[in-house]
Amino acid sequence: MSDLETPWVQPEAPWAASEHTTSEHTESAEAPWAATEQTTSEQLIEPFATQEGFDESPFASELQTETENELLLEDVAHKCRPGEGPPAAPGGARPLIHQSTAAVRSRNATVGYAQQLLNRFLEQVRGGTMACADTRPATLQHIASLHQQLKRNGQDPLVVDCRFGPSTDLATKMFQACHGLLRDGKIGPRTWAVLERLAGTEPVRPDPVPPVPTPTQTVAVREDVWTLSRQDPWHPTIRFYAAAVGAMKALGARLDSADPKSWGFLANIHNEQCEHGNFHFLSWHRIYLHHFEKVAREAVVRLGGPATWALPYWNYNAGNRDDSRSLPPAFREPTLPDGRTPNPLFEPQRGAGFNDRSRPTLLAANNIELTALDELAFTTPVRGGFGGRTPAGANDLGDPGQVELEPHNLVHSMIGRVMGDPATAGLDPIFWLHHANIDRLWETWLARGRGRANPTDTRWTTRSWTMGNGTARTQMRTSEVLSISAPPLSYRYAVLEDPVPTSREAELEAVSQFEHEARPPEVVGATPRPVAIGSQLSVANVSIARPTGPMAEMADESGPKPGTRVHLRLENVTATRLGAEVVDVFLNVPDPARARDMPEHRVGAMPMFGVVRASKRDARHSGGGVSATFDITDLVQRLREKGQWDPAQLRVAFVPVADAEGRVPDGDVAVGRVSLFFS
Repeated sequence: MSDLETPWVQPEAPWAASEHTTSEHTESAEAPWAATEQTTSEQLIEPFATQEGFDESPFASELQTETENELLLEDVAHKCRPGEGPPAAPGGARPLIHQSTAAVRSRNATVGYAQQLLNRFLEQVRGGTMACADTRPATLQHIASLHQQLKRNGQDPLVVDCRFGPSTDLATKMFQACHGLLRDGKIGPRTWAVLERLAGTEPVRPDPVPPVPTPTQTVAVREDVWTLSRQDPWHPTIRFYAAAVGAMKALGARLDSADPKSWGFLANIHNEQCEHGNFHFLSWHRIYLHHFEKVAREAVVRLGGPATWALPYWNYNAGNRDDSRSLPPAFREPTLPDGRTPNPLFEPQRGAGFNDRSRPTLLAANNIELTALDELAFTTPVRGGFGGRTPAGANDLGDPGQVELEPHNLVHSMIGRVMGDPATAGLDPIFWLHHANIDRLWETWLARGRGRANPTDTRWTTRSWTMGNGTARTQMRTSEVLSISAPPLSYRYAVLEDPVPTSREAELEAVSQFEHEARPPEVVGATPRPVAIGSQLSVANVSIARPTGPMAEMADESGPKPGTRVHLRLENVTATRLGAEVVDVFLNVPDPARARDMPEHRVGAMPMFGVVRASKRDARHSGGGVSATFDITDLVQRLREKGQWDPAQLRVAFVPVADAEGRVPDGDVAVGRVSLFFS
C-alpha cells in the first residue's frame, strides 16, 4: 500500500483528464507513454480491478497471475508444428494472452496467430510504413529502442512458435505504443481489436469485459537542474524548491525535529533507516525520494506553485560541460535574489571550494564515470553488480552495487562535511537532487536492455518500508515502485541520457552467465594484517597463490587464464575519524610515490562515505565498517602486456586525495584486509 493519508491527495490540475470520458481514445498531455484506453461513464468500476495491465516497462520481469477471464494456455492442437502451416484465426471471442508462467511452458495456436499479425506490423516498421496513432517523438524513439532489442534477439520477424516469450512481449509493447494503447504487453480485447485490422478482416467483437478506468493522477516531469539553471539560475522550479525548503526548515531544521513535515525530521529518516551496501539501496531511496517529494510538493502548492512541481535532478555527467560538475548557482548563493533573505538552498558546511560563486570546485571527472551502466546483472552472488549484492543472511550486509560506489558514494564524499556523513546528508538541499539522478540512472540502466532487469527475489520485491507518521506517512513495497510513470509514483525524467556502451559490457555478459553457475569464487591472496591509511601514501603487499579450489582450472603459473575475472576487494574499512574523504587505489606502480603520474595503474577510488557510521556497533551496524570490490581484469591484462604483472606478488598503493585547498586531515582509517580473488 502507499500514500495512506488523505492529505497526500494531489489537487487536480485543470487540464487533467476527467474520469468520465467518452469511449473514443484521447491522448495524455503529460507523457507519451501514459495513454490509456478510455471508458464510458456507465462502465466505470472499482479502479484497477481488472485490466490488461499497467506495467509500461519493456523490461518487466515479474510474471502476471492468471485470472478467470484469461485463457488457460495448455498444449492444445495448434498450427505451429512443421508442415502444418500458419495458425488460423481462432473462433469466437479473443482470449487475453500475455507472457505468463503457463505461456512460457506451452504452445497455443492463438499466440501463433497473434505472432503472425505482429510480424505484419514489424514488416511495416522495417519498411518505414507503419501508421501510428501516437507520433510524438518520445513514443517513436521508444518504439525504435524496443525494435533494436528485438533485432539483437534475432526476432525480427518473430519466430511463429505459438509461445508468448520475451520477444513477443516486446513486439506487443511496440504495437501498443504505436497505436496509443496501454503498453503492458498483454493482448486483450482492446489490443485485439486494433491488431486484427492487420488481418484485413473485421475483428470479432469481444465479450464485454470490465474496462480500465482512466487514471487522473498527472505524470510529473523531473528535469535536469543545470538545464533549468542555464535558462535562469532562479528558474521557477528551483525558486519553488527553495521556498519549500525554507518552509520545511521553519517547521524544524534539526535532526531531532518532531514535525513529520519538517526539514530535520525528513533528513533524519535517512539517518535512522537508510539502506546502503546491499540490493535494497535503490528501491529504498526511491521510496524515500517519493515521500520527500510529496511533502515538498504540498509546500509548493501551499505557496502558490503548480501541483505538477517535481524535484529536479543533478546530472553531473552532462556530456563535456564542466560546469555541470559544479553545484548549480542557486545552491552557492548565500542569499536569495533580493540580496537580503538567507537562501534555504545554501549549506555552508560543504567541502572546500564547492560554494565558491566564481570558480567553484568541480567533481572529479574520473570519480563520476558511468561504468556501472555496463553491468548486466542487478545483483550477483559474487559481487555487487549494478544495484548491490544479495545479502546471504540476517547479519550479511552484502556489497554495494557499482552505481552506489560510483557515482553515488563518491559524490557524497567529494562534497564532504554534511553530505559526507549518512547521518546528516539529508540536511543539504543538494542531497535530494543527487539521489534523483541516481534514481534516473536506474531507469537508464534498465533502458539499455540486453537482459538487464530488476530482481525477482521475493526478499527484494516484497520488502516494505514505512516513513513518517500522522498526516505525512508513506508505506510502500518495492514491487509498487518499479514503474515510475504509473501510480503511485507518477513521474518521469525529462532525459534518460546514456553514454555509449563500452567493450566491457560484452565481457560482462559472459561474466554474468558464469557467476550464476555453481562454481564459487576463490581467494588467491590476502594481507595478513590490517593496512593503515593516514594522510600520506600507504602500500600493501599481497602474496598470490595459484588457486587449488574451484578456480584451479582457470589459472596457471603465469596467472589467470582468459575468461577468468580478477577482483580486488577492500574488506572491513573502518575509522573513528576520517582523513581524506576519497582515497585513490593503484596497482603495481613501479614507484608508489609517483602513483598520481601513472593513471594507467589506477584501480579506482574508495569513498569514505559512511565508514565512521558503519564502524560503530549498534542496532543496525555490526561495527565491521564497509567493503568494496573492484573488477581489475582489464587492468591486470594491460599490466601483463607491459610485463608489469607478477603472478606471485601484488602491490596495492593507497593515495589520499587532498581537498581543493591541498589539505588531508589526519585520520585513523584502516583496511581490515586487502584480498584478491578469481571468478
